[in-house]
Formats: sequence, C-alpha cells, structure tokens
Amino acid sequence: MCLNSFRAIKLALAGEDYKRHMNDRAPTFFAERFLYGSQSVVFWQDGFSPVHGEMRKVINGCFHFYGEDGRDRFERRIGLELQRLDRQLQALGDGEIEVVDLLRHSVANTICIALTGEAFKEDDPGIDMIWDFIEGTNFFVLPVTNFLMASFPFLRFVPGEHKTVYDRQEAAKSRIIQDFFTEHKKGRTPGNPRGIVDQLLDSQEVDINQGKSPLFTDERIHSAILETFNAVSRECNKDLEFEGYDVPKKTTVMANVWFVHHDEDIWGDPWKFRPERFLDQDGQILPRHHPLRINWIPFGYARRSCLGEPFARARYFLYMAHLLRRWEFIPVPGKMGSCDPRKLKDFDNKITIRPQPFYCKVRRLNQI
Repeated sequence: MCLNSFRAIKLALAGEDYKRHMNDRAPTFFAERFLYGSQSVVFWQDGFSPVHGEMRKVINGCFHFYGEDGRDRFERRIGLELQRLDRQLQALGDGEIEVVDLLRHSVANTICIALTGEAFKEDDPGIDMIWDFIEGTNFFVLPVTNFLMASFPFLRFVPGEHKTVYDRQEAAKSRIIQDFFTEHKKGRTPGNPRGIVDQLLDSQEVDINQGKSPLFTDERIHSAILETFNAVSRECNKDLEFEGYDVPKKTTVMANVWFVHHDEDIWGDPWKFRPERFLDQDGQILPRHHPLRINWIPFGYARRSCLGEPFARARYFLYMAHLLRRWEFIPVPGKMGSCDPRKLKDFDNKITIRPQPFYCKVRRLNQI
C-alpha cells in the first residue's frame, strides 16, 4: 500500500485506529543475516513492543548527549573535520575534485566521531569499510534482491554478483564491529562516554549491576552501530479497512515521500531548487504549522521516524554553512550531470537517489 499524501501518511502511521497496526517491519534477508535476527531499532519487527520503545528511548538519549548548541566536544571535533576539509580544498589549487568522493570521506568521519568520539586517521581503510557496508545494505534491502535472497539464500554461496556483495558485506561488518566495538571498548572509562557506543555500554552495565537482563546486549549494540546506515518500509500486522480500501495482513506499507515532496499542488515548482521557499517575507524560517514545513518529511514520520533527525539537521546545516561561506563550487563542463532527478542517467537510483560522480573546481571566497 502506497501512501501518496501527508494526510494519508499521518492517518495511517499516527492515527489512533491504525498506528498500532501499520508500524511493524517485515523480516528481511539483510536484517536476519547481518543484524542478528533483526535485533536493531530500525528493523525490530514489532513497532509497538515494550522492547522497541525502550531501545528508541535509550538511543534518543544518546543523541541528546551531544546537545544542539554547537558548544560541546562533539562540535569541536566536527570543527576539526571541517578544517581538514578546508585544507584539502585549499591544496587543490586549480585542479578538479570529485565532490561525492570528497564528502564520502567527511561523512565517514562524522559517523566515526558520533559513534566513538574520534575521527578516522588520514588514509585509514576503515573509511572504505563503512561505504562497503552502505553499498551492500543498499543492494540487499532492494525489494527484488530481498525477495531473491530470502527465497534462495544459497545464492550467497554461488559465484556471481550476490555472492560477491555478500562476502564484501560480511567482511565490512566484521571490520566495523572490530574497530567500533571490540577495540574501542578497550579504552572505555565507565561513566565517561566518548560517543554513542560508550553510552550503550554504560546502559548495558547499569542493567547488569541492577541484576536485570541488559536491554542492549552486545549483539544489539553491534546492530545499533551497523544500522547507522539504513532505511526501510513498514508492514501491516492485521486485516483492516483504510479509507475505503481493504488492507490484508502483511501488506507492505510505503510512505511515498518522493511524491509528497514533488506535489505541485503543495510546492508550486517542486523541481526548482529554491531553499528560500522556506522563508517568510521577513527572511525568517516558516512556522512549523505552515503547509511547506508540514509536508517536508525526509526523516520519515511517527513511530518509525529517524531518531537522529535533530542530530543530522544540525550537522548538515553546519556543513553547508561552513562550506558555502568559504568556497565557491564551480562545475566542470562535461563532468557534471543534470540536477533534475527525473533525468535518471545522471543519478544512482536504488533505495535512495544519489547523483552520479561529478567534478567541480573550487575558489576561495573573500570572507567578511
């Protein structure tokens, strides 16, 4: 079932009559094989179970650890990462740079800082392992791939694309757990968390000291680390009627955010990049109840919305403000595709839509 308006999304996923039935997850090959039988917040199958609710609460607390005001130690480390980016761009001179690759390195560092409190060292192969895992995840959660692998799991042993990606995914997972959990844990001081992993280990230790079974077992902490890179649909858990339609149990429920974000009745000119559309006549951000703010839902909605939304918003604002204040990015003729995602050849269309590699030159701006 595809929900093609914010009204339908809100009713199905947050309405009192439907929310307990439309926020489950179907089992997937990826989550069963790589997340210890769906032992993660994102892929936990019962969306309203007490365990899922408690895990969301703890993870949400981990993000609040950093604050949002730009004065804590996380922001200082992000500041160092932005300075590294500046040095890299400065050293470029009149040369060209592949922008996606430039940002891949920096995004990997941001993930590393969030999880452990420290960035990767220069030329650390760990940066590649993160992107290997992300690419593998994008491959296995595709509906066609998931159907094939769930129906014929032996394909992971048969020479070909599925085995190649599976082996790379297993290797990336092992390296991520080794670096972000096993090795990181050796330098931990209880009660003095450096990042999200330490906070989850502190939570585990508190439960054990209180004689309780820990909510976050080692496997669930591993899953929390690995699911930093994921997104997935919902499943209806009973037969019901929705807006005049019969919805059988186990129906996949998809919020069609793409359509909502490109509905001309809402946006007028959705294919134009006009960030000022979110400002009022005085240059202030539109209020939360404004139709444009209401219909902008890139982080999902309701029970399964992204827990890291405030965290991510603050960080990408910081990146954009820093880079665009200091640098002009100049497209290289013939080495940059269209910015219109309807021109599919210029984009990598999988679970998310991403631009194909493109090249720019950069020029330092005079700062006021």
